[in-house]
Amino acid sequence: FKNGLPEGKGKYTWGNGNYYYGNWKKGQKDGKGELHQFENGKETLVTGYWKKDNYRGEYEHPYVITNVTSEIGRVQISKMSSEEATITITVESLSSGSSLSSNSFQTGTVMTAHQVTRGMFISKSSSALTNKEVTVFRGVVFPFRGTFNFGNSMIEIEFFEKGAWDIIVPIN
Repeated sequence: FKNGLPEGKGKYTWGNGNYYYGNWKKGQKDGKGELHQFENGKETLVTGYWKKDNYRGEYEHPYVITNVTSEIGRVQISKMSSEEATITITVESLSSGSSLSSNSFQTGTVMTAHQVTRGMFISKSSSALTNKEVTVFRGVVFPFRGTFNFGNSMIEIEFFEKGAWDIIVPIN
């Protein structure tokens, strides 16, 4: 305990018999742990990582960006749901007045190539809008690692958890 709250590694048991064994920070589940819940004589076990008392998933970091070129701005990655198996990549041009036309392959505002080095996907579709392109990979098998090229720019990402992942790639 620290300042009267659970801190560090330990076990907390609730009055109904449910218990959590793992890491605590400021009285909240935080870090790796196991949540054991009992209902109608059956136990369910949730293992993985918590942050501020919220379950984050099986992995501490559900994805990692392993490589990105300097022309790409701050990449935003969000998990939209855990039920689907899709990766949606939206490439946005940060140059004002730029549009997706026939010269876009030189400016790098569309995906020009991709290479999967772990996992696989069943289908891919793309659509171009005024200043961005959206590519959706469906039926993704996780873990998934891929390199995505946008002209001379590229990003390499690995996903460890199944889900519907949304990626925004801003190109300068």
